Amino acid sequence: MRQDKLVLGFYGSVLTIVFIVLGGGCALALIFRGQLSEHIKDHFEYTLHEQYGLNTERNSENRLVTEAWDSMQQTLHCCGAYGDANNLTSWAIYKLSSRWHKIFGGSPYVPESCCVDGSKKDLDLCQGKNGEFIGPPAYGPGTGQRMVNDALYTEGCYDKVVVYLRSHSILLSIVAGTVPGFLLFGIIISFYLCTKAKDIIDDEEAEI
Repeated sequence: MRQDKLVLGFYGSVLTIVFIVLGGGCALALIFRGQLSEHIKDHFEYTLHEQYGLNTERNSENRLVTEAWDSMQQTLHCCGAYGDANNLTSWAIYKLSSRWHKIFGGSPYVPESCCVDGSKKDLDLCQGKNGEFIGPPAYGPGTGQRMVNDALYTEGCYDKVVVYLRSHSILLSIVAGTVPGFLLFGIIISFYLCTKAKDIIDDEEAEI
């Protein structure tokens, strides 16, 4: 019985620590959400500037970064780090500041994963290989952009991630609320059983 009491006490203590850490993490996330948002945007920019599409056969980290970006851009229908079609850090980040684009020196201006449905049909139009189209990605962003390219995703991925999370906010809230609830329930039960075990031990010692 003493061993059971120790196990229950240890279990309850671990659950309490996890509960405190989880609560502290949530509090810090709310307090520093502005800084967190900027950090994510900066990280998005850095990976596109310095890692995307570079030496992917030999550099495993760059390969994973490239695959992650391609998957996100196709899944969320986005292109680049953040911002709308006229922002320098959305689709235009590839041609303006990425080392990936410097390899080509011209078209393609964006990777295939920025193309609508990854279709080969409009790939030249999407990547700016069609010299007759006066619009993104060959032209723009801003004043030089005259036409809308229906074959190209032009909104940044950070903005799409925010929209996705907001659209699933109810489900996320339920999950976020359920986990601490289960932890708290486990803490109460474990310490209750620990107390009962202590009473039983005291009764047994009194009888002796």
